[in-house]
Amino acid sequence: MASIINKGGKYQVQIRRQGKRPIYKSFTEKRSAQQWARKIESEIEQGVFLDHSLAQTMTLKQVMDRYEREILPSKRSQASIRSQIKLIGKELGSLSLSGVTPSVLSEYRDNRLRCVTPETVRKDLSFLQRLFNTAIKDWGINIPHGNPVEKVRFPSPPPGRNRRPTTEELTKLEADKTIGSYIILAVETGMRRGEINNIHADHITTVISQNKEVTLLSIPETKTDIPRVIPLSERALEAIRDILQRKERYPSYRAGSISQAFVRACKRLNIHGLRFHDLRHEATSRFFEMGLNPIEVAAISGHQDLKMLKRYTHIKPEHLGNRIMGLQSLS
Repeated sequence: MASIINKGGKYQVQIRRQGKRPIYKSFTEKRSAQQWARKIESEIEQGVFLDHSLAQTMTLKQVMDRYEREILPSKRSQASIRSQIKLIGKELGSLSLSGVTPSVLSEYRDNRLRCVTPETVRKDLSFLQRLFNTAIKDWGINIPHGNPVEKVRFPSPPPGRNRRPTTEELTKLEADKTIGSYIILAVETGMRRGEINNIHADHITTVISQNKEVTLLSIPETKTDIPRVIPLSERALEAIRDILQRKERYPSYRAGSISQAFVRACKRLNIHGLRFHDLRHEATSRFFEMGLNPIEVAAISGHQDLKMLKRYTHIKPEHLGNRIMGLQSLS
């Protein structure tokens, strides 16, 4: 039942529902208040009413605080997400959820693009998209017109790096006593440095497939939180054995230590413009050059997005030329 009260020159509508929180809204004109009250009561009777009052009163900061308390502890990249929450909170935190409209987010996007890379802005928008989905689907907060981020154009992703190490560079790096085993394993498997650092001996198993022994590596902790199992070549297995021995000697060795050792090795070997993560690109490109299809490559590399997998892959023109010549010779 709706009641309308003249309070301080405004007409406040209050609609009470049994077992539900009251619905409030204020108007400057009594006629508008009456029309709104009739509309809401009609929607309630038809069973199509969605209460947007929480979205109108709860701020984005309050929702981000709840996300930080309840959801963030289960995430792996907690530090980076906290940084996003802090930064976004400064810009948009005081707005109500219903006030975070597509136009507001578009303005935020354009302002951020003046200061940071498109990839950083894409990550900010992706976080907000997940946040709103959590509020809507898990916390039951009805937001007018749904998730506003879904109506915002994301900046185009930057072109993928196409830096592949040369044969000479790889030969030097693989022979390096401090980093060689890590180089071999990264190129053979496409594993991320954190995944490499978390390898344990009990992650390795041997199975029989088509009358052959196949060595497999279980990777329980991944960037995407989706475990996977990958096959190991003899070179990869030998590299893992060496890495496990190193971990016994240097238990404090971490993923960051791998990057630092890689940078120092490149400096010693006079190799420029190469990152450790480029070895993951090298591995995925090699998998395709071996003839594996995208699903098979993704199963090894752990890519969930085939578009991202495509950005990571740069097949050498000479390899394509050899493939074409080989096919022509068969015809």
